[in-house]
Amino acid sequence: MSKKRRKSPGGTAASLVIEALKKRDATSPETAVPLKVFKDLPLQTNTLSYTIGNLIEEGIVVQTPEEKYYYDELGFKALEMKFVRGYSRSEERRVGKECSLLGCWGGGGGG
Repeated sequence: MSKKRRKSPGGTAASLVIEALKKRDATSPETAVPLKVFKDLPLQTNTLSYTIGNLIEEGIVVQTPEEKYYYDELGFKALEMKFVRGYSRSEERRVGKECSLLGCWGGGGGG
């Protein structure tokens, strides 16, 4: 019998960081918050650092010159669109390959 994976109590590290920022309404440079707001998250320091770094790299979290952080909704939407577009293209390629093998378009490969 296989064991079911237990879901972490708070979700992924990224979702914990994003929710911490949203909860504090840190959504602009003016409302950005210091790093200490993340101290109570159930994450190890290296995990937190890695996660915030990735979110900054993807444009979802922005670090101000004062080393404060905020959630960027437009950055999240841009990443979401990039992901959806990439998924759609890979799905189109997969279906295209299957159809070229099976003759889905133009008469079904009969002869």
